Amino acid sequence: MLKRTFLAGFLLVTLVLLAACHATTTSTSPDGTVLEKQHRTLTIGQSSRVVLVSNRTTGFEWTINRSASTGMDLITIKDSGYTSTDSADGVVGAPGRQWWLIQGNKPGTAIIHLVYHRPWEKDTPPARQAVFTIDVSRSASRSRVARLNRIYCVARNCDFAPFSQNLTC
Repeated sequence: MLKRTFLAGFLLVTLVLLAACHATTTSTSPDGTVLEKQHRTLTIGQSSRVVLVSNRTTGFEWTINRSASTGMDLITIKDSGYTSTDSADGVVGAPGRQWWLIQGNKPGTAIIHLVYHRPWEKDTPPARQAVFTIDVSRSASRSRVARLNRIYCVARNCDFAPFSQNLTC
């Protein structure tokens, strides 16, 4: 009986944790470019790091399209950067990760549009596009599920920002 109760509890927690992890989805936009979507939920003052695959050795980089983005006054981009991939076999030109540390400032929803392009190619459509949806709420409580998500994603080696409840599994 104790084994069944434990198993049922374990399965329930596992399902909740899997549902709570933020997924990245991809689709194709009307102009044929790949569109990647990510979603985060932040509280005021909380930060989360969002990451996209990038390969600067090809001249491509992710740039925020401020004219297409909305709610930028609700968030602050605290930091951004690029992390190269350390290829064990020494492959030159391996892709890295471009990232942004986003902090929630005011309640609401910010939608950040990014384009992956070569900045000097002005008349060329972007190779890829991404959309980050950032929901900012007033609540500052850390729920038990959020703490369990963090433990679960650490065990699964998921990407998450320190001190953030927002996970990317």
